[in-house]
Order: sequence, then C-alpha cells, then structure tokens
Amino acid sequence: MSSHASDPSEDISAAALEWHVRIEAGDLTQEEHAEFEAWHSEHPSHADAYDRATTVWAALGTLDRETLGEALFRKPSIPSVLIRLLNSPSIFSKGLAGLAVACAVLIVTVIGFNASQLGLSESNPPELEERIASLVYSTAIGEQREIVLSDGSNLTLGPATEVEARFSSRVRRVTLKQGAAVFDVARDKDRPFIVAADAFEARVLGTVFDVRKSANTTRLSVVEGRVEASHPFVLDGQVSSLITKHVLTAGQQVVSTGKNGLSPVSEFNADQFASWRSGRLSYVGASLEEMIADANRYSQIPILIDEVALATIESTVTFSFEARATDAMLTALPSLFPVTVDVSETEILIQARD
Repeated sequence: MSSHASDPSEDISAAALEWHVRIEAGDLTQEEHAEFEAWHSEHPSHADAYDRATTVWAALGTLDRETLGEALFRKPSIPSVLIRLLNSPSIFSKGLAGLAVACAVLIVTVIGFNASQLGLSESNPPELEERIASLVYSTAIGEQREIVLSDGSNLTLGPATEVEARFSSRVRRVTLKQGAAVFDVARDKDRPFIVAADAFEARVLGTVFDVRKSANTTRLSVVEGRVEASHPFVLDGQVSSLITKHVLTAGQQVVSTGKNGLSPVSEFNADQFASWRSGRLSYVGASLEEMIADANRYSQIPILIDEVALATIESTVTFSFEARATDAMLTALPSLFPVTVDVSETEILIQARD
C-alpha cells in the first residue's frame, strides 16, 4: 500500500482510503482480499479508519467512483486534504449531512468538479447513508471459514455459504444469502446488529447465535444473550403486512419459512449448537427440501428433488447425520420420506415413491 502522509494516523487513513477505492472498483484478486483482511484485523485503529473512509465515500454521493479514485491518487496534494477530513472528529460529530457538505466543498475546491455532479445537499442524508459499501464473504462446498468484521464481531461460515456485510453509523447488517453461519457479535449499544435471510430478521446488540438458511427454511439458535426474531405474519400461505416477533434467550430456537412464517419458540440441546462446525447436521422437524439443501453444501455431486416430491411431501423428521457422509443419509432417506433415490455419475435424483 502507498502512503501520502508522514503522521502515523494519516498513514493509516491513507491506507484505509486507498483500500476502499480499490474495493469499490471491484477488481481485487483473492490474494489482495486476503491482504486487506490481514491489514484490517491487524489493529483496531485500522478498522476504525476504514469505517471512516467508508462513511466519507458514502457522503460523496453519486459521483463516479472510478473517476474520483483516479483524481484522488493522481494529484499528491489531494489525499492529504481528504485524509485530514477523515481524521477530523468535529466533522464526524456533525453527522452525514455536515460531512456531505464538507466533502462537496473539498471536491469542488480542490479537484475542480462542478457541484451539480456531486448530488449532495443537506436534504438527502438518509440516501447517503444507504450508499455505504458492502463486503461479501463466501465459502466453497465443504469449506469453513472464520471472518472478523470491522466492528470486532466474529463469523464462522459453513460450507457453500455467502454473506454480505453492510455497516453504517446507525446499524450493522449482515444478509445471509445461503448456507449457515455462527455469529459472535461485538456489543455496541448504539448500533444494533441485524442478520437477514429472505424475510426473516434477527436483531441483537451483542450475543452468540447460529443462523442456517436451507431452501426456504431459516433456523435461529441462541447460545448466549438475547435475540429478537421477526418475520411477516403468514395466514393461509399468504404473507401479510403484520410482523410476528419472538425474543429468544440462551438455549432457545425458532424456525421460519415462507409458507408458515415464524414458529413458536422451542428449546434445543446446547450440545448440538451449530453442530455443523464439527461436521454433523442435526434436525428437529426438518423437511426433505431443507435436508437436501444442507447436504448439497457438502456433496460434490448435485442432489436434486423432482417437482412432484417437492409439491406433495410435507412430512418432517427428526434426524442427524455426518455432513460428509451423504451416502449414508441418502441410504436412510427412503425410510424417512416416501421417496426413491436414483444415483448416477453426474447427479442424484430424489423422486416421490409411487
């Protein structure tokens, strides 16, 4: 990373700003992503500087990122001015509206862009905050990965999992797009931590919990602290504008589906918490679709369910199996559900039994 300032705090801010420009451009290699994560987690001041750089970038509005990035680093005098802005507590204490105006003045004065290009004014801070950049983390089939977010929260990603982390000055939001993750959330009373999976949301301040999204089913298990779970109320298969909410404490779990909404809170065996981390998948009341979605995160051969089986099999089971022993699970499947299993070299097809 290059540096544009001699003061250590300015060096860190310069590095944070340059990392953000490069991440916004979306062309980092896998090795460069690893380099960024190592730098980000090296010291709390790095994470704080990156958060500030992210906020400043959001305040720059709709200005083209690539053009702005080139302008910033083409002229040596530019970064030092912007870095002083990043290091100014008084600017940040004014909130995004004041920051937006300060950035607009900076860009117009020093870089020479027309103010109309910036799309910035005191009247649009909510939109500015929503432009904060996101980071996406993922794993391959059979892979697990540990992630440390900028706020100090720790994530353990299960196989074939993808999450998107999007933090602002008011909220920390992680979207679980697929897979499973254990969240050990750093406490921050001013910024709730929200995990979203489809219409399901879990809101916390600081706690440890597991969220699994398999097909159209999301499961939340809490091992420490308190979590508020919510999902739109579903009546006769139709989603309403009403919201169902449950507050869960340690040892409790809840399930949500698009078809049935949020289930009642139930107890779970703490010994089975996030058992997938040790390679075992355990279920209470699991559908065929949910189990197969989980198995596909470990199987090198895709496992498919035909449309008839999906439409007609509504039974659920209590079951557990070794995640990597999908052959044993498939052998047991016809005794759990009314299905047949057809195995070929390219796919495994599960069909409704006649």
